Amino acid sequence: MGGLVATRSIGQFSTLYGGIEDMLVGCEVVFPGGKVCRIKNVPRRSVGPDIRHIVLGNEGALCFITEVTVKIFKYQPENNIYLGYKVDEMKTGFEGLRRIMVEGYKPSVARLYDVADSASHFSWADGKNVLLFMAEGPAAITRATADGIDALVKELPGITPVDPVLIEKWFAHLNWGPEEIAKEREEILATNNIGITTEISGCWDVINDIYESVVKRLTAEVPDLTMIGGHSSHSYINGTNVYFTYYYNVVDCKPEEEMNKYHNLINRIICEETVRFGGSIAHHHGLGKARAHYVYEEYGSSIYMLETLKKAFDPNGIMNVGTLIPINRNDENPWIF
Repeated sequence: MGGLVATRSIGQFSTLYGGIEDMLVGCEVVFPGGKVCRIKNVPRRSVGPDIRHIVLGNEGALCFITEVTVKIFKYQPENNIYLGYKVDEMKTGFEGLRRIMVEGYKPSVARLYDVADSASHFSWADGKNVLLFMAEGPAAITRATADGIDALVKELPGITPVDPVLIEKWFAHLNWGPEEIAKEREEILATNNIGITTEISGCWDVINDIYESVVKRLTAEVPDLTMIGGHSSHSYINGTNVYFTYYYNVVDCKPEEEMNKYHNLINRIICEETVRFGGSIAHHHGLGKARAHYVYEEYGSSIYMLETLKKAFDPNGIMNVGTLIPINRNDENPWIF
């Protein structure tokens, strides 16, 4: 739970229940000088800035998280309803997600997979994009949510509904356990083919532009790329995220050179295009150390606020050095490090 809070992360059902920032009620933290602070558990308060947000997403650069209190929700899986559609155009899928969010529907899962990503998830995709939903909660709300979403999606062009059982079966096997992880590790060692993801977010008016420009540049500029795709998995009234998924063969480089030759290049392109269109370079995995190099472009003038927090709470610069605020930044070209 501490890691979830520290990275300002999010769960698979966030479209209904919110991100960790919506679930965190209170917490206890320890600052580098040894000061212990507790933020009390109340439903809401209006007594100055919401200081929970100093803790949320600090990635260990400001404090240690020793205790959290979060909201819990009633679990009613017997009421789940699944919906799925094949979609001719990715842009149409984004528009479908936008309409559903703007109209006020709250599915627990709302996802859009492009053709490349769909091919690795759905044997029945037939070279199409895939749009899928799960509605959950009290039976009456679940039914109304599913019916409303279905009616909205069917108004879009190039939509083909699929059997909801296909979505239910896929979702039941979505999350990997230790066996699947071990199997992938063996496949990587045997093939030298590595798959990684990078997630970003953007408002509805730019998200398709970000998606298309990133795919175009990665295809043209990254050597030995064997797959580039993406999917949206978390949507809001004003925008959504894209999880870029990419695989590449490691060719003619030592293990210690692989990150710079491939992964850092891919991240640079994704961050460049996301910033160019006004999106955010990290939706829910945090900055870490690699993407910290792009924090000045991400924050703009508000970097003053982040740097001031860092100096105030960690004046000696000992907390998770290089996270949030980068070290060895190349000011002439921040995209190179």
